[in-house]
Amino acid sequence: MSRGRVTRRALPAAAAALVASLLVVASAVLPSPALGATSTKGTSKAAGQGPVLTLESQSNWVTPSAAGGPGTFTLVLSAVDAPADAEVSVSVYARLRTRSGYEATLHTPPSQSDAPEVDHTTPVPLAQLPTGPHGAGVVQLRVAVEASSSTSPAPAAGTPTIDLTCTAARGLCTGVYPAVVSLQSPAGAPLGQFTTYLTYAPRTSADPLRFAWVVPVSAPTTVRAGATDPSKALTPLSPTTARSLTRLVGTLHQSSVPVTLEPTPQTVEALSKSGSAGRAAVATLAHLSTTRPTVDETVAQTYVPVDLGGLAAAGEPTEITAQVTAARSVLKQYGVSVTAPTTWVSTGQVSDATGTGLGQVGATHVVVPDIQLARPPVGAGVTWGWPFQLPFGKGPTLTASASDSVLGSQFAADPGDPALAAAQLVADLAIIHFERPNTSTPRGMVAVPVAGWHETARFLDQLLSGLKNSPVVQPVTLAAFFATVPAPTTDVRHLQSAGPAQALSKALAARLSTARLRLTHFGTAVRGAPSVLAGLDQALLAAEADYRGRAGMATSVSAFDKILAHQLSLVQLSTNRTITLTSRTGWIPITVVSAAPYAIRGTLSVSSNKFNFPDSTAQPLTLDHPNNSVRFHVEARTLGDSPLTVQFSVPGLVFAKTQVTVRSTATSVVGVILTVLAVLVLLGWWARSWRTGWRRRAAHEAAGSTT
Repeated sequence: MSRGRVTRRALPAAAAALVASLLVVASAVLPSPALGATSTKGTSKAAGQGPVLTLESQSNWVTPSAAGGPGTFTLVLSAVDAPADAEVSVSVYARLRTRSGYEATLHTPPSQSDAPEVDHTTPVPLAQLPTGPHGAGVVQLRVAVEASSSTSPAPAAGTPTIDLTCTAARGLCTGVYPAVVSLQSPAGAPLGQFTTYLTYAPRTSADPLRFAWVVPVSAPTTVRAGATDPSKALTPLSPTTARSLTRLVGTLHQSSVPVTLEPTPQTVEALSKSGSAGRAAVATLAHLSTTRPTVDETVAQTYVPVDLGGLAAAGEPTEITAQVTAARSVLKQYGVSVTAPTTWVSTGQVSDATGTGLGQVGATHVVVPDIQLARPPVGAGVTWGWPFQLPFGKGPTLTASASDSVLGSQFAADPGDPALAAAQLVADLAIIHFERPNTSTPRGMVAVPVAGWHETARFLDQLLSGLKNSPVVQPVTLAAFFATVPAPTTDVRHLQSAGPAQALSKALAARLSTARLRLTHFGTAVRGAPSVLAGLDQALLAAEADYRGRAGMATSVSAFDKILAHQLSLVQLSTNRTITLTSRTGWIPITVVSAAPYAIRGTLSVSSNKFNFPDSTAQPLTLDHPNNSVRFHVEARTLGDSPLTVQFSVPGLVFAKTQVTVRSTATSVVGVILTVLAVLVLLGWWARSWRTGWRRRAAHEAAGSTT
């Protein structure tokens, strides 16, 4: 209540207020099951009951009426679990002067600090409030906001009123006020509360704060560990995620608020495969990127979000090129156009090596997280809220802007009350403007939602309504931001860490290089199966997503290796384990069996140091049938069993390899002649020995008979 109206209160009302105050003190001493615990994020919960009081929507800006009377601060509240006799009130605290003061109210409600209270409304029973537009348990509270008790015309009798006790004509009311919305019992016992903000702006600023909001259209994916079909290597979007992305694109299409879209190509591809609604959403995304470039700018992205600096520092320029090539191909396929010159949005670690990656993607401007920047030296002349020059070591120097980490975190500050989080974000932008409202040079802010942010209808509705026709904030695209907010060449900032990024270990980088080479070699063999090659390429690219971390990337690369190994295993060598040659020369039959649904062009080769190959050791072969037979002409060097290695391959990659035993039983002509001669010699020697022995025996017998 305003000070002027306190004197008009009746004595019974004052007595009732005194009794209520005593009950509040008693409730603080004696625990009550109805007492709620206050959340530092704003939303309150009653013990064991879940949310009691949440924000559905609110007025982002309060201005005096056209006749000069009070403005209206409208709050749509959800109090589904509240007792039937619960009451609601609003307490407004002193205008915030600095952003740090605003941030303090996010963690400590003004009612629990030493912040002075400006005014509060009389508690209003929920049952007396009109039903809100969002269904049962939702009510609408309209609060009249006047600059002083002398505002004319005065609010209607019985209207909840807040008196800012200032002079609007002199601009002393303009600013952001913390507003604590409380739910309580008729006796005054608190049931719940949250802190939002009342922004009083009687006129439109001549120099509003430029605000560029980067909207990621993205969802993480996983490379399936047990997948064998390349077309099914990546997990599809869940129905919930697909609906969320569809709603996001549809809401932005219906809005006239300028935004910068950052679609992840892999997500766009997955969304198009999620059903008819997803395909329609992709078509809408393409429409936004081509027909409303001044409202909906679309910036480039790699196939999946990657750490450009990490890849560049690990010596993986090939992967950066592959990411960009795949991204352009996908977006072109679905009709999504990106703006040029390229503004690159970085969300992770930034180092000098990032400059090398930015050069590869053709970036001319860059947005980096503010936490990645070193503080400028005192007296450097760098102005907060302006773009600046950012050198990358020995690499390029680009025009850059910082994405504000506080604004980014507010996108997911209160998942249980998304409308409140959006209202707090809009209030933060107003605070930034009011800190320096009359600068001669335009200022701006860039916000990138924190990783993992999931939009909700309540958040989007509240944020977009807060930005639309704002008296102190002008939403712009990134292109318009860099075009309208000057970046003096003398304003230079530096990175927090100029050293190389550490996202990739040498071992992981080597595995990526090996995987890329194997895929490249495989691509030279496959005929007429671009879908197989595309699926394998997408699996490898998806494995490099920076949201996986090192361990996740290593696991995903292993999954890719298994998928490729399965494709190689579709080729088998079918031959007897032992082959017998009955002559010195002969033919070795080999059959290559292919279960692949595509043709493969490679080379079938044999090798052994026990055989000569009069014709060739290798033959080109196209596997376009299940069974593909080839014969090799061989000449045995020795008799007996000898190993023979057989493989089907392309340069750098072996599909199948095996070893067979060749048994040579053939005898040469020379060997036969030598054997016959040996037998004849033995026979001659035996005959001669027999004749000599016979003569000796005969002579001996003749000599004996004579005697």
